[in-house]
Amino acid sequence: MVLNKKNELIRKGQRMRSVKFILYLAVLVLLGSFFSLNSQDVVVNYGPGSICLPLFIVMAAAMMVGCLVIWAYELVAQHRLRRDNKRLNQEIKRLEHQLSTTQPNLPG
Repeated sequence: MVLNKKNELIRKGQRMRSVKFILYLAVLVLLGSFFSLNSQDVVVNYGPGSICLPLFIVMAAAMMVGCLVIWAYELVAQHRLRRDNKRLNQEIKRLEHQLSTTQPNLPG
């Protein structure tokens, strides 16, 4: 029974990976077509100077900055979850130890 559930979870994970891959591929195709249609030059004024770049490079840079911000946020959230997981596992071990020490003292 447990083995069937494990196999089912593995198959579900493989399907999810396939769906994610298809979605990523679709997004890449859309971005590629969007970038190729926006190749005109724009002037970017930053600080005392300015630079002339194709629009798709400016947009790609903005998207990369957005991705970096999201990645940093997720990294912090993942660290927080790992810390909480470690704390909860320590609590489980402490309670299991407490249970094993009090269990022999039970009447019966």
